[in-house]
Amino acid sequence: MTQTTTPLALPPSSATTEAVGGIRRTADLMCCSFVVQGRAVGEPVPDVDARRVGEVRRVVDARLGCLGLGALRDSVLLVVSELVTNAVEHTADSGGGCVTVTQVSVRGGLRIEVRDEAHGHPQVRAPGLESERGRGLHLVDLVTAELGGRWGHSPGTGTVWCTIPTTIPVTPARP
Repeated sequence: MTQTTTPLALPPSSATTEAVGGIRRTADLMCCSFVVQGRAVGEPVPDVDARRVGEVRRVVDARLGCLGLGALRDSVLLVVSELVTNAVEHTADSGGGCVTVTQVSVRGGLRIEVRDEAHGHPQVRAPGLESERGRGLHLVDLVTAELGGRWGHSPGTGTVWCTIPTTIPVTPARP
């Protein structure tokens, strides 16, 4: 089931200064946005918009690697794929608009948010055995629960989110 809550509170700054004058990273933020074209009922999502899912996956994958969170790669990318696919499809159905994906990493957790301009809120469906659609939010629910996290939506904002606890400190990889 989805949960509703307020967004994750972030530290006042993404970097804080230690007493010895060095910089210690306490949070890491990645955000990307794109515009989705509208479509008529029954038409497929335009290819340019469908390709956005893969583009976002590559960006999130790169951030996970930089943060030393590669162990979460497959699970996080599955969740991102499902949430972004839903946002693209429902935004296209609603006449088009902007989709924004945000990844916030703080010590002890990772939060993914996907915000769109579609009408309505996410609903877990009960697809038929032969249905090719309607299982995405079930996957999101299963994967986040397996990792000890949760997911939900923020009412009135068009934002669907998930949080995943991490035991790996958020420290960017050195080149």
